[in-house]
Amino acid sequence: MRKYDFDPELEQLLGSMKDHQALGGDFDFQKSWEKVADTCGFDADTTGIQHAWRDWLEFYIYEFTHAIAKPLASGAVSVAILVLGFVGVANASISALPGEKLYTMKLGMEKVQLALATNDGQKAKLRLEFTNRRLEEMVELSASSQRKAVMEFPLAVDRLKQDVESLQTDLESGKATELAKALGRKADMYADTVASTKSDSEEVNQKVKEVKTILDETKEQAVDVMITAHEQSLTPESAKELQATFEKEFARVSLLAQNKFTKELSIAKKLQEQGLYRRSFQLLKEVEQKLTPQE
Repeated sequence: MRKYDFDPELEQLLGSMKDHQALGGDFDFQKSWEKVADTCGFDADTTGIQHAWRDWLEFYIYEFTHAIAKPLASGAVSVAILVLGFVGVANASISALPGEKLYTMKLGMEKVQLALATNDGQKAKLRLEFTNRRLEEMVELSASSQRKAVMEFPLAVDRLKQDVESLQTDLESGKATELAKALGRKADMYADTVASTKSDSEEVNQKVKEVKTILDETKEQAVDVMITAHEQSLTPESAKELQATFEKEFARVSLLAQNKFTKELSIAKKLQEQGLYRRSFQLLKEVEQKLTPQE
């Protein structure tokens, strides 16, 4: 039997049924057309019908639009697939670590997000979010025993350092109040995370120490921005933000003091209650400096 030959008996059976009603053997176009015309309410007699220019115009417009719509629809599907694919890759890049292929895209997406931010509040949130990511990357690499992760750890520390220095640069601008507030809430967490990060490399530990120093400086800078904004506006909102920041710093320094310098701490508290925030924070800093061994 050839590849596409039918069984002879099957061919004979189909031939005998070609005129059967089920296969359309008794189909009568005229009768069927009359039935359709009667059902739809128009004249079944089509003889002598002439088409006006409008009919031809509508016909060609229909043909043209359908000829164009198919490739456009195909193109739209392709674009949608590309966009969805890009979004998927972008989402996957969020968890990428330094040294991985998607890490470059991760940094690129962060730059795009900052460029698209419409106000200082949005930019402040993004800056803090990206600094959080650098911290997470550094901690994850430091906890890994893989040789590649160990090699990339110094780069992660450098990137964190760059991000913190960017925060400092932003704080120097005249519109950094929102960033200062956000940073004031997270500065201690950043410092604790960095301080707890250790490496077998003395060089890397030195880099970590540098980041810790920069974070402390950035924290002081943020507090100074908040105090300046409060002195200029004296709003209840700025006072509430400063009070929360002071109470957190006061509790931290008091814990370090361990019942030492109680007089200085008491004075700092009274100054804060009088609204003299600049002097009260300065006094807390002086107490901490006395508690911290100078190297």
